[in-house]
Amino acid sequence: MIVPSFSFVKEGWIYEVILKDKASSIFFILKELIIFKTF
Repeated sequence: MIVPSFSFVKEGWIYEVILKDKASSIFFILKELIIFKTF
């Protein structure tokens, strides 16, 4: 089973997100973005 993954850079940090399914991946990304915005 091939699991698609991608990485994005924010504020000099590289984050890798493994896409297990669209819903959880989007929720995870949104949660991470919200956490980084608060700090």
